[in-house]
Amino acid sequence: MKSGRPWGIRADGTKDATQFRLHTNHLKLHSTSGPIHTSFNDYWLPVEENFVKAAYKTTGTKNTLTDARSGDHLGFYSSLGTVDRIENPGTRSYAATGFLKPNLGRPNLKILTEALATKVFLDGNTEKGVEFTYKGNMYQVWATQEVILSAGVIQTPQLLELSGIGNPEILSNAGVECVVENKSVGTNFQNHVLTGMVYNLVDSIESLDAFQNPEYAAVQQQIYDSTHKGPYGSPTLCIGFLSYASLVTPEELDATIAEIKRNSQAKTSFEKAQEKIIVDQLRDPKFANLQAFCVPCNVDITAGADQVKFFSPPPQGKNRLSLGIALEHPLSHGTVHISSKDPTKPPVIL
Repeated sequence: MKSGRPWGIRADGTKDATQFRLHTNHLKLHSTSGPIHTSFNDYWLPVEENFVKAAYKTTGTKNTLTDARSGDHLGFYSSLGTVDRIENPGTRSYAATGFLKPNLGRPNLKILTEALATKVFLDGNTEKGVEFTYKGNMYQVWATQEVILSAGVIQTPQLLELSGIGNPEILSNAGVECVVENKSVGTNFQNHVLTGMVYNLVDSIESLDAFQNPEYAAVQQQIYDSTHKGPYGSPTLCIGFLSYASLVTPEELDATIAEIKRNSQAKTSFEKAQEKIIVDQLRDPKFANLQAFCVPCNVDITAGADQVKFFSPPPQGKNRLSLGIALEHPLSHGTVHISSKDPTKPPVIL
């Protein structure tokens, strides 16, 4: 990754003395080259800095951070974001801009969007080809070197099982012949547990909900169009990491660990080893089990994957602040399995 701007320097060129953004110029931790840009925001709201100060005061967390990428990231700060500040200032830097766009002219690269992979073909235990549908037609392509299966945490086990790779019982129930037995496919599904609270701000404090005002939004759009700065070019990056052990009494910590052991669902050797690691981490006051978020606008965490509803408008005339907390290392395990050999039918998540 390449750095997008001088580190530790505010947008106005002065030293960032607030510990709001943390960075050192240690070359072992950071790079100045690479296809993906990272940078600090050049715009943030005062309420975000106030959150950082209040979080340190409330939790009693020691402010020892010098660089959140050093391995010690306990504390609260505005994080790096994948935003380009040099070549295309104020724009998102991601796989398409960093890897795809520079290689679009290569004769051996072909990108198909809205194609659905339905099966991988095996020669023994080696993937040799892929079947997919595109614009209503079925196609098969064969690899001369390798097939890379990277369909995400949900579609990857689905595609493996559609191809006959997985638990024979699950495959049989879905009407798929087992080609390679692997009972681990689709197991150990985990996700962060997230909850949060939403607060109405007093009238004198502004949040990103001000964008609900068309005039304000138009002014910010003009600023972005002319300078590539401002809120349109700065994602919300105010976060914090803290340990569970630092927030509870020794008695509460012991009670939590005892409850985990009493209600343990770990059955396999892998799950038991994983549970032990997580319990040991809970005891460590320097290990970040919890992640806090400060999102300076209204957030509806019940909206799930619908990003429009997730950032839904607040009540008219109101500015809101949303605070979230996530469990970094959950103990619960789920599964992702097919229930049908129909590749268009979503897998069952339990």
